Amino acid sequence: MTPLGETNVFDLSPVDLGPAIIFALALFATVGTALTRRFVLPYIKDDHDRGQRHVELVQTLLVVYGLVACLILISTFRTYSDASVTVSREANQIGRLYKEVSFYPEPEKSRLQGMLREYAKYLIDEAWPQIERGDPHIAGDRNLSEIQRELERFEPSTEEQRVLHDRTLSTFERLSNGTHARMEAVATALPKMFWFFIVFGAIISVGATFFLDPERGTDHRKFVLFLSMLFGLIIFLILSLDRPFRGHWRVGSLPYQRVYEGLMNQ
Repeated sequence: MTPLGETNVFDLSPVDLGPAIIFALALFATVGTALTRRFVLPYIKDDHDRGQRHVELVQTLLVVYGLVACLILISTFRTYSDASVTVSREANQIGRLYKEVSFYPEPEKSRLQGMLREYAKYLIDEAWPQIERGDPHIAGDRNLSEIQRELERFEPSTEEQRVLHDRTLSTFERLSNGTHARMEAVATALPKMFWFFIVFGAIISVGATFFLDPERGTDHRKFVLFLSMLFGLIIFLILSLDRPFRGHWRVGSLPYQRVYEGLMNQ
C-alpha cells in the first residue's frame, strides 16, 4: 500500500503518470486562481503593507517546500542508486563464486556450479517478476542455504584446496549479505508522513499564491500555473524513484542475465 493509492500506480507508464500528476496540479492552480480572483480578492482591502507581508510569507513557503522536496528527491535518487549497486554486486558475487568453484574437484564442482546456475535462473525467471510486483520473494534464502550446506560439506584435502575453500566461503558470505540487502531494498519506500508533506505541501504552497498580485491578472495566472507544473514534475520524479524495483525505470535483472548468459552458458 502506497500513500498515493493502490500499488499499481507504479506500473503506470511515465507517459500516463507524469502528465496526470502535472495536469492535476495545473488544474487545481487554474481553477483556484480563477475562483480566488473572482470571488475573494475583490473583497480584500488593498493594503500595501499587508500585501507585502503576504508576499514574504508566500516566498518563505515556496522556499521551504522547494528545499525539502528537493532534499527528498535527492534522498530517493540515492536509494534508487544504492539498489542498483546492490543488484550489480550480488550478480558479480554469483559470477565470482561460480568461477571459484570451477577449481573444486569433481563431483563438488559440477554440483555447485549446477546449483549456482539454478539460482541465477531462479532469480531471472521466478523471483524477479515477483520482485517487480513488490514481493521480496524470500524463497531465495532457501536456494542459498542449499549452496551453503554443499560448501560446508566439502573437506579440503590439500593446502591449496583449503586456501581456495576459505576464499570461496568469504565470497559466499558477501553474496549472502548482498542477497539480504537486495531483499530489504525491495520493500524500501518513503514514509507516509513524507508523502503527506509532498502532496499537501504542494497544495498549500500553490494555494497561497492565489492571493498574490491582484492587479496583474495574466502574469499572476501564468506564475501560479508554471509553479504548479514545476511542483507536479518534482512529485512525479519522486514517485518514479520511490520504489527502485517498480515502474518504468525500475532496477532490472540484467546483471544476472549477463552473468548467466556470459559465464554460465559458455
